[in-house]
Amino acid sequence: DKLKKLAGANSLQNNISIAGELPHSQVLHRMKRARVFLHTSNYEGFGVVCLEALFAGASVISFCKPMDQTIPHWHIAENKEQMIKKAIELLRNPSIEKINVLPYTAQGSIEKVMQLFGK
Repeated sequence: DKLKKLAGANSLQNNISIAGELPHSQVLHRMKRARVFLHTSNYEGFGVVCLEALFAGASVISFCKPMDQTIPHWHIAENKEQMIKKAIELLRNPSIEKINVLPYTAQGSIEKVMQLFGK
């Protein structure tokens, strides 16, 4: 209710929907419509949900860098203000290409785990 009131107070009720709990398939369908996915955890750096959002075509913004290498369309913010600034920048730029990013495949992950065990 607090978020709905806040959206209304800022005239964003037509831009933001609060769906509540949804089946996973519906979440993935909605992700395909999103341009930005905010991962606001201060401690969890590599949630699968971020990979799902990337593959759905959204840009991800998080506080934790998940890997040593850079992942396309995954932006790291050092604080709340940077996260807000980056989200606004991405949303205001319609020329940012919405592409499906797949930084890791299941096969590639399996091969890496096998290498750890000397296989």
